[in-house]
This record gives sequence, structure tokens and C-alpha cells, in this order.
Amino acid sequence: MEAPAVFVILLLYANSNAKPPTTTIFVVLRQLYYACRTFIYPLLMREGRKGFPIVLVALALLFNCANGYVNGWFLFQSGRSLGVSWFANPRFIAGTIMFLPGLCIHARSDHI
Repeated sequence: MEAPAVFVILLLYANSNAKPPTTTIFVVLRQLYYACRTFIYPLLMREGRKGFPIVLVALALLFNCANGYVNGWFLFQSGRSLGVSWFANPRFIAGTIMFLPGLCIHARSDHI
């Protein structure tokens, strides 16, 4: 259900004219999370679960299309471009320091 979030942003990235390093890093970090949620987590799910209502599937697909589009628009179309100096910004450093362990905890919790 979260595949649109992965593919929509990749499509927008591929069609983007400018690909500054900061945008590429943000896309890579975002894709790490969504790739785990979309492709790895379903393989780890236990068998024997009950069915899932089709309405929820449709709403999840709609939400993830919108989510991918809004994130992609902000990163590629909004005109906001962060220079390479952003990598030394405390907000980027702190965010990355919080994101990476969070991603590891999230991935680990999928095995519980």
C-alpha cells in the first residue's frame, strides 16, 4: 500500500531538472524508510492474518500518492534549494543523528 510513496517521488526526482546534493540526500534518507516499509516489512509479516478491508487499501494508496507528490513537489518544484553548506547546519546534523537510529529501531521492531 505504500509503494506509491516510493514510486511517485522517484518519478518526480527523475523528471526534476536540478538535483542538488542536499535534495539527493533527503530523497535517499526518505527512500530508505519507505523501502523498508514497502518491500521488507510485508515479507516479515506472519502468516494467518485476517483480510484487510479494500476501502482501507484504497485510502492508503490515495494517501501515499498524495504524500509522495507533496514531498516531491517540496523537494523538486518549490524552488527552495539548499546549498552544500546545509550539510554543516546543526539542524541537518541533529536530524540525521536522530533519523538513523530511529530507522534502525524501526527496522528492528519489525522483527519482533
